Amino acid sequence: MNSEDSKKVAISVKHPLVKASILFGAAMLFAMSLGPEPIEEKITSGEEPQRSLPAIPPKPEFAAKEKVITLDEKYNIAAARKPGDQLENGTIYAGNGFIAAPKDAPRLLDWDEGKRYCENLVTNGHNDWQLPTKDQLDHLYQNRNTGDFAGTFVTTKSGVDWGHWYRSRTEWDSKAHAWNQNFTDGSGGWSHKNPKEKSVRCVHKAPQL
Repeated sequence: MNSEDSKKVAISVKHPLVKASILFGAAMLFAMSLGPEPIEEKITSGEEPQRSLPAIPPKPEFAAKEKVITLDEKYNIAAARKPGDQLENGTIYAGNGFIAAPKDAPRLLDWDEGKRYCENLVTNGHNDWQLPTKDQLDHLYQNRNTGDFAGTFVTTKSGVDWGHWYRSRTEWDSKAHAWNQNFTDGSGGWSHKNPKEKSVRCVHKAPQL
């Protein structure tokens, strides 16, 4: 390049547009030499990123359990009476919401006779007697020696046979058999209704006292 050409290049470099282009190119080259801009570290070394957890729903409020009302409470007896207590009319409170006659039927009866005997019985101010259920019969057995019940069971005799077995109105097997319970040892079982070798104690629902 001769001196004339050199002067032309120098003049062109001094031109504002050319000078700006050169500076921009130099800036780009410098930026590229530095590499990509570092990305800000969001997670510190060895630590899990913090995430917002979903809100835990409150535990449902359960309705208060309904209190179980016993028959004694229903008939307002528990506070004043207990099994074996004799009432003013001569009947005996058996507990669990029912009352028993103070004594057995005067003789051993088959099931139909026992049912009719209780349904027709009018005594101690009541005419709504019936044979006890299976559960009521067992309740009588459990309280047979309690209070005024003591000495009132197994008092009926047929010949040489004492009536240790008592009848209930709970039926089974197409109503051909009914439940009976032995008041000597508490054993129970189903037997045919016809034989006349069972004792009968009538019961009825307890009135409010």
